[in-house]
Amino acid sequence: MNATMTNNPDVTSLAELFDELFYERWNTRLEPSDSDPIYLPVSDDCPYNRILYYKDFFSSALHEISHWCIAGSDRRTQVDFGYWYNPQRTTAEEQELFERFEAKVQGLEWVFSSAAGKEFFVSCDCFDQSLLDLNRFRKSVTMEALRIVDSSSLPLRTEIFIKALQKRFGVEKEHFYRCWEQVRTGVTLPG
Repeated sequence: MNATMTNNPDVTSLAELFDELFYERWNTRLEPSDSDPIYLPVSDDCPYNRILYYKDFFSSALHEISHWCIAGSDRRTQVDFGYWYNPQRTTAEEQELFERFEAKVQGLEWVFSSAAGKEFFVSCDCFDQSLLDLNRFRKSVTMEALRIVDSSSLPLRTEIFIKALQKRFGVEKEHFYRCWEQVRTGVTLPG
């Protein structure tokens, strides 16, 4: 399945942008999938790395790109970056570990969403609601997003992608930073 098979023009534009930026240099493409999102490195079946996002969902694509931007070169040689994923976390320690890592990913996803002029919603898939402190998680995601926005030196792929999203989706740099000032003062929080 390739990026042109999506029915969402914004996602098609996002996949085209990703290819323009990252295919030649990092041999990586963004593609829709009917199954769970996953990262697949080069294999005998495919000569390039694939970031598979769920169907036509812009947020799914940005979430998976966030994982890719955070992953180091060794992790990018492993299926799903070598991460474990257990949606049925059963202890507070497992949930805390998940939230600690996921806050970084979702903080970056929020920055990407903002750069594209899209709304962002926190996602904390936890089947045992007694383990979840959604307010604490939202605060962690917010702190990570602000850390990224305030950084004077971002990782190369992250910096390239933020600037390209702003240009592709017509988000002025000044507007982008005004929005983050509202987050900093508590006027805007993630949904």
